[in-house]
Amino acid sequence: MKNIVNNTAKLLVIATVVLTGCKKKVEDKANEQELITTVELTFSNPDTTFVVQYEDLDGAGGNAPIIAPINLKANKNYNVNLKLLDKTKTPAENISDAVKAEGTDHQFFYVANNANLVVKTTDVDANNNPLGLTSTWATTNASTGTITITLKHQPKIKLASPGSIALGDTDVEAAFTVTIK
Repeated sequence: MKNIVNNTAKLLVIATVVLTGCKKKVEDKANEQELITTVELTFSNPDTTFVVQYEDLDGAGGNAPIIAPINLKANKNYNVNLKLLDKTKTPAENISDAVKAEGTDHQFFYVANNANLVVKTTDVDANNNPLGLTSTWATTNASTGTITITLKHQPKIKLASPGSIALGDTDVEAAFTVTIK
């Protein structure tokens, strides 16, 4: 009888460890951050359509990223679609779909420095808070500056404090040179 009790206790311990370990792996997989190697911006208006990219295939600390400059015309409006890719996979994985699906936990921030440019987010998440996969860019006078695009992961934070770049974790940050002529 003592052996049956001991064996039953051992089985319960083993089952608990196995089930807990499996649950942990499932949770870790669900919260795993995707690799973002490329930020692609597609600009369009009635006069033109063009694409620029920020690409860092080996990640932080390796080779410098390849960053195309953004050249815009003065006193124009552009519709901009942002796409995130993981080009370490073949074919490249579109990370934008996951960001959109988890929109209530994410927000893009656009910060222009010395560029005569105003960026307005045009898409929203399920709670009607800004997301930023689509935006409008309005230029004024000629200038040269930068724009930094930051994707923040803000679970539960975004609902309480939408629009705060200081909160949450940064999933990707890409800085572009902007020339307005």
